[in-house]
Amino acid sequence: MIPQQHVDQVYEFLSQSQDGPLDTLYKNFLKRVQDQPFNHCYILYQALCDNTLPQRIRFVAIYIINELFGKQVPNPFVLSDLNSSCTFERKFISNLLNKEQYGQVTVKQLMDDVDKHFDIRQEKQSYTLELRQTIPDPIGQSLLTLPSIDHFKYQGQTISGFSQDFLRVLPQIMISDPEWLDIGIVPDVHWDYHIEVSTSDIGYLKELIQKAGNVKLTLKEEQHIIDQANKEKKYILDCGININNFMNIVNFNPNIASFYIARLNQCGQSIQDYFDLLVKNKINVNILEVVHKLSQSIQLPQPFISFFVSKCLENCESKKDKDKNTQLQRQARIVSVFLKAIIKSKILDPKSLFAEIQAFCIEYSKISEAQTLFKMIRDQVEEKKQHQN
Repeated sequence: MIPQQHVDQVYEFLSQSQDGPLDTLYKNFLKRVQDQPFNHCYILYQALCDNTLPQRIRFVAIYIINELFGKQVPNPFVLSDLNSSCTFERKFISNLLNKEQYGQVTVKQLMDDVDKHFDIRQEKQSYTLELRQTIPDPIGQSLLTLPSIDHFKYQGQTISGFSQDFLRVLPQIMISDPEWLDIGIVPDVHWDYHIEVSTSDIGYLKELIQKAGNVKLTLKEEQHIIDQANKEKKYILDCGININNFMNIVNFNPNIASFYIARLNQCGQSIQDYFDLLVKNKINVNILEVVHKLSQSIQLPQPFISFFVSKCLENCESKKDKDKNTQLQRQARIVSVFLKAIIKSKILDPKSLFAEIQAFCIEYSKISEAQTLFKMIRDQVEEKKQHQN
């Protein structure tokens, strides 16, 4: 705690330092402070922060603090942080920090420069919102230091003061026990499908297409998709079928998948990506049905037909030792019907894959469709040989 004696010494010195060279005033200050300059400079710095000094005395206090502690690292008194309301004073501090010499300059000369270049009456004064550890004396010439900061139970104390303790209204104390709301059984949430249901044709068409990728559609729903897609070209383009959900539709609704590709081809759109999907995926009954229906509605590319037929025959060959059930016989029957149809319609030349088809027919000779297929390709090959002879 700063003793009262130091406060009196500082304000007695300031009252006698109204004018004169700054260096002379600084030497007079050193004679008074003796071996405790920190306490005296702290009083000066605190008065600067509180804006309790007139402008001419502020110049003296700033010069003394800079001369005593300006070269010390770290400097306990940061003059550049002073919230000064005078523009000339801020320039004065900046020049001091830049080592400019003001020792022979008098206080009167500084005040003349202030009055000449700046109107300090128009400068906005700023005040701190923090109480300091000193308060003005009623006489107005000195500051009284509080006996001990420990006498005050304030929070937020800093090196320069302590924050005000604002009064608050006492909160109401509850005497009775609060009633807690216990949440009982939470009912299951059910979605209302009748809210904001799209009544437009394209909206309902997209809902059916999305449903077709998950479940088998009814005959009425399939017919609705076909009727709507045949109405306008934009319906088939915007119905929602793409390469990402196409195979799901093939697995659940092969009729819709084959119709979509055929209709898309009629609209002049490329369908090569869908052919690639049919070939890359594992051959099953639904894929065979899709390709069979496509062979009856559009002209299939010859490379696709050859590669697809070869894959179908290889698929049946790879399963013969593993699976002899009804599913395999049904698949062989569908392959036989499919090959018979594309050979009869001259989409596939049996001579190009005669060896593979013959081996397939011999392997499944117990199936009537395979027997009929074998007789057809044998008769066509012999007929071609006779024509050549």
